[in-house]
Amino acid sequence: MNLRILPCVVCAFLMMVSFAHSEDAQPTELSQLLEAAELSDAEVRYRLGLHYLQVTKDTAEVVKWYHKVAQQDNAEAKHMLGLVYFCGIGVAKDYEEAAQWYQKAAEQGDSGAEYYIGKLRKEGKIQHKRFV
Repeated sequence: MNLRILPCVVCAFLMMVSFAHSEDAQPTELSQLLEAAELSDAEVRYRLGLHYLQVTKDTAEVVKWYHKVAQQDNAEAKHMLGLVYFCGIGVAKDYEEAAQWYQKAAEQGDSGAEYYIGKLRKEGKIQHKRFV
């Protein structure tokens, strides 16, 4: 497999795979998630972002909720924002922005984020000295 497309394959996979209960989710469950997310529960916000990514494919909502979770210092959300900007999901592709989010996740011990920073660096898409 061409490793250049691996992150986008991961994004596509994430969009196809859902929580075991997500496809069976009733509108009331979504509204309950929204209510809990508005109360700033990071885990619920993260799950809501995944729901929008995997079930409804509403990319604007994906970006919105991952930003909210990332502001709560959640490394997974920071990594996902890196993928969002790397693949251009709901935003324009922006390798520098992707690297910034990967950097933030890497600083919290996310080795996958470190891998993507290395990949971006190796492909010449980001400045060498600026990240990890």
